[in-house]
Amino acid sequence: MKCGCYLIRNVVNGHCYAGSSLNVPARLKEHRADLHKGRHDNRYLQAAFRKYGEAAFIFYQVLVCDPGTRTMYEKLLIDRFGVYNLAKDPELPGVVQHRSASFKEKRRKVMLGNQQLKGFHHSVETIAEMKRTRKRTAAQRLAQSEKMKVIRAARPWSTRQLSNA
Repeated sequence: MKCGCYLIRNVVNGHCYAGSSLNVPARLKEHRADLHKGRHDNRYLQAAFRKYGEAAFIFYQVLVCDPGTRTMYEKLLIDRFGVYNLAKDPELPGVVQHRSASFKEKRRKVMLGNQQLKGFHHSVETIAEMKRTRKRTAAQRLAQSEKMKVIRAARPWSTRQLSNA
């Protein structure tokens, strides 16, 4: 039977995404395809997949159950393992519930490890250089204009050459 619950586990940090489906193998294949294409609906799972790569994730079916009981089991899995799950109630998948203070603190600690560009500021010299290179003088604009005239004149399909033919 294909109906049941599944987990997508990040082996690096132990975080999981829990779900259920009437056809678990097809659903796991769909999750994997969305993650590879960078279009997964769950932004946390997608960011982790981008950061750690596919090798850090295990996709597997946890249990086989009847279609009538799968959401009950999914809720139990989400409560126990579902760090990446945005909606805590499988009956209301579009409703993202507010996070508890303890969850927010855990999430903050996890995100502290990702300090690549947080709080990054350009130096005064770099800002001045960016401003200088962004602005072109009148002479530079005229030189660029002359350059473009030469390039346009050399095109075989330019109107000047077609009218002379």
